[in-house]
Amino acid sequence: MNPATVTTSSLKLVAGTDCTAAGLAASGITASGGNTVFTINITASKTNGQQYTTCVSTAVQSVAGVAMAAPASATWTASDVIYSTGFEESSWQKTAYANGNAGPTGQQWELNNVLARDDDAGDRKNGTRSLRAQQSTSPVTATMLFDVTGVERVQFYYARYGTDTGTRNITLERSLDGGSTWSTVGSPIVTTNGPGSLTMATFNVSIAGPVRFRLNFNDAAMRINIDDFEIRATPAPPSVISSNPANGATNIGFNPSASVTFSEAMNVS
Repeated sequence: MNPATVTTSSLKLVAGTDCTAAGLAASGITASGGNTVFTINITASKTNGQQYTTCVSTAVQSVAGVAMAAPASATWTASDVIYSTGFEESSWQKTAYANGNAGPTGQQWELNNVLARDDDAGDRKNGTRSLRAQQSTSPVTATMLFDVTGVERVQFYYARYGTDTGTRNITLERSLDGGSTWSTVGSPIVTTNGPGSLTMATFNVSIAGPVRFRLNFNDAAMRINIDDFEIRATPAPPSVISSNPANGATNIGFNPSASVTFSEAMNVS
């Protein structure tokens, strides 16, 4: 195509499905592939779950000067999910604790003293399968064997296996050098005698470049299940974790002080 005819007016991205609407702010358009691929460099922020439409008008012409016969458009939904697995694919089936790889080609994990099977009623899971970490004093890890980029948040669900009791630590670790060295992300999860149902854990990170993650299961007293592991491009929003006076409190003095505790440091300005 003729790059001079491919502009932010003739090729644009709009929120919703109406191509007559104004396009999202963009710094320009980049041509590649011998002027067959054109990329809109969007500078406006996008909303997770929002529907967007890529719009091409008849102002776009080929290098021979032939215009598009009709406008074209493609509607899609934005998502901040970079990587997600519920361990549901058959490639995740691993019935023994012995060290081995599982998962689809290109997105495999190394499971060391960790299995993933679909035939045990003691496993807590959403769907047919979850990871289960063994009771072992040997290394117990679930390690990504591939990198992702642009990470702001990691989240997953965890629960005790069956009626196991004891204490288990779950540490999220990250590697910036392809798995050669590892460092801890946030604070380890310390769980005792539970939880008895899948509970979400969230870690806010900010890593623009290539990174991979590993779950390190410390202590050997209790087996633990992991399910619905996700890596996202937006951090978790802050929340109020407690208030004083507490919700529903009665017999509070006429002039009490009131305070709230947030899940993270807040902007006081």
